[in-house]
Amino acid sequence: MKDPGFLISHEWSNFSTYKGISMIVNQTWKDGNVPEVWQKAPQKTWRKQKCGKTEITYLFWDDLMLRKFINDTFTWFIETYDSYPYNIQRLDVARYFLLFCFGGIYSDLDIACPNAIDNILNSLSALQGIVLMETKPSVVSNDLMIAAKHHPFMEYVIFGLLPAKKNYIISYFTGYCLMETKPSGFLMTL
Repeated sequence: MKDPGFLISHEWSNFSTYKGISMIVNQTWKDGNVPEVWQKAPQKTWRKQKCGKTEITYLFWDDLMLRKFINDTFTWFIETYDSYPYNIQRLDVARYFLLFCFGGIYSDLDIACPNAIDNILNSLSALQGIVLMETKPSVVSNDLMIAAKHHPFMEYVIFGLLPAKKNYIISYFTGYCLMETKPSGFLMTL
């Protein structure tokens, strides 16, 4: 496992890509103490991934690393980032910035990938450069996302966060979906 600070200080061309997708998996948790239930199954499946013979770099980010990343890389957004009242809102937006900056795969810790990631990546066209999962009701989920570095859709998402800074809280089957961190049009775009 590499320290994400390593990536920020090195030229991105040192890392492999496949069909324009950076061969990295990003996962986040509030601190280094990931619950055991996620270490044994889901997290382990991502740490072992390869794309063909290419190793996929696994990056784990905690809250402090994410804030430093936003502060150092997207200084124009740090005030908004810090103003979110709920930590889950900061985690939601951080994943968009990670994918925009580095590309690759973002997965929540409770999402497992028991099969080779090649199956998804091979289905991408060279021009597509993004995979978002649809859930029911028909919305785009942010628990698993794959994107090329600087993909225009991810740019649209991060630059849509400032105008979206409102407290829209809607009931959702897992609790509450905080619409504040979803830019206008995000749910309707795909």
